[in-house]
Amino acid sequence: MLTVPAHSPARPAPTGTALKRPTRRSRLAGEQRLRNLFARLNAKRHQKQTVTTISELLNASLRQIRIPTLPRISYPAASTPNRAARLSARIRHKDCEQAMRQDISLEKLDEPDGTDQATRRKALAAGSLAHGVHDGLTDVIYVLLPIWQAAFGLSYAQVGLLRGAYAGMMAGFQLLASRGARRWGRQALLVRGTALAGFAYLLAAQATDITLLLLALMIGGLGASTQHPLASALVSDAYDGSGRVKQALAQYNFAGDIGKAIIPGLTGLALVYISWQTNATLLGMLGIAAAFALWLLMPRTQAHDKAGKKAGSADKTGSTSGLMALIATGTLDSGVRMGFLTFLPFLLQSKGANTEHIGLALSLLFIGGAFGKLFCGYLGARLGPVRTVICTELLTAVLILLALVLPYGALMLVMPLIGVALNGTSSVLGGLVPDFAPRDRRDRVFAWFYTGTVGGGALAPVLIGAISDQAGVNEGLVVLACVLLLTLPLCLVTYNGMKGLTRR
Repeated sequence: MLTVPAHSPARPAPTGTALKRPTRRSRLAGEQRLRNLFARLNAKRHQKQTVTTISELLNASLRQIRIPTLPRISYPAASTPNRAARLSARIRHKDCEQAMRQDISLEKLDEPDGTDQATRRKALAAGSLAHGVHDGLTDVIYVLLPIWQAAFGLSYAQVGLLRGAYAGMMAGFQLLASRGARRWGRQALLVRGTALAGFAYLLAAQATDITLLLLALMIGGLGASTQHPLASALVSDAYDGSGRVKQALAQYNFAGDIGKAIIPGLTGLALVYISWQTNATLLGMLGIAAAFALWLLMPRTQAHDKAGKKAGSADKTGSTSGLMALIATGTLDSGVRMGFLTFLPFLLQSKGANTEHIGLALSLLFIGGAFGKLFCGYLGARLGPVRTVICTELLTAVLILLALVLPYGALMLVMPLIGVALNGTSSVLGGLVPDFAPRDRRDRVFAWFYTGTVGGGALAPVLIGAISDQAGVNEGLVVLACVLLLTLPLCLVTYNGMKGLTRR
């Protein structure tokens, strides 16, 4: 009796034929067919288990993600049947991890608009440098005005004209600067404007009469017109979407007051030892050096501006009447500040102060103003920006009247407090501008705001100078204190224009 081997399938013998012994070739072919069948079954079973395992591992890995690092996935032996399955799972996980890093970067998780911290810090540093240098070059004029009056025999009206020429050019070209930035770029225009402001002092050092001095100050005001709209919009756009716009603008304004404190103070001390022409030359070199530093420091790309401008129409902003009231408040406040700073040296001279004492008084005033930015920001977070402006305007009016009756020694002690009230208001007003400006028009709204504020600062010295020529410096300062009372109803209009806004 014949026996069929276990590894070979049995076939029924045909009827009428005798059984034949299977050959070696047919037996090997049958074994190969069985191996192929078992291999296909195992492959299907492994493929099903592998797919299930990878999906489970990916779901588990997504649930275990922690910022800022992605955890490594472990592959237990029970869930991975063989080496090929483990290798496949690792390859697929690496592809998934790479895609996640491209689509959801750590910077974008932290910053909604995709701007990294390094770009923000560079933008804030560039804006702060520009603000500090430009404000220092602008306010150092107050130290030089008494010297120019004595050197060229100027009247009070001519002194106000010199200050007004610089401020008038700075105010008149703010809007053109914001438009020019769209054509030539913020970096190029801000760098050229800073260099032009430095060149103006080099030209002023060569002045032998009031004509050339007036021309130099007009050129300096033209260069300074690029700073406020471009640098403030640069900082505001860089921090847009991070929830720290007002804090960044406060630091930007604080840097401006640091420049106001350092540059006029050092100039006042240097005038004791060197001539005003040498001082003007050094100031011009400072402006040109700052322009070179801005060229190196300012970020080259403004990709976030385009993204912000596309979404700008969806921003919720304050009313137009509130914006107009805000600009009017800033204009009056700036006019009073510039008028007081212009004629404060002459008030100090009437109390017996010399050039060195005037420089020290202005330094104390600007140091108080720098801390006033921080203090008013803290006060605005507690009382609200509009209430803070009302308090600071009333305090400024009282302190201006107090400065008229105090002797020189007591006035020097009160000077930092005057700086807190005088300069702190502008920081609160500037921080309200983004609440009234959509992203696609922010540079223009800043230009309008600073055109009003700088324009008020340009007109006030001329008017107060004319009043001082007729009635005296003290009477002109009394008029400034009374003008501040006009800002109180404007603050209420600004407050009504902000109703319905989410506080940022």
